[in-house]
Amino acid sequence: MRFIARFVMRGPAHAVTSAALAQLAALFISLFLLVSAAVVGLVTLRHGHYKGFQVAAFATVITVVGRLFLDGQWIPMFLLCVLTW
Repeated sequence: MRFIARFVMRGPAHAVTSAALAQLAALFISLFLLVSAAVVGLVTLRHGHYKGFQVAAFATVITVVGRLFLDGQWIPMFLLCVLTW
């Protein structure tokens, strides 16, 4: 977990990438939902609610687009992102 925290705190682009990839990986292994939520939580605690919302919003867009390309269903992934973050 320390590696994740160190990687996420490098900048907002790293945080968005980490949250989106963990959310997409949660399609296969549900334990990654905790990692994704932890990334958004770490950013929110460190930089404030505005930056946390930005990371969650951009990661949601990336995740929904990724799911759209996988099988064309984006609404379940959008709801999962909203509930997780």
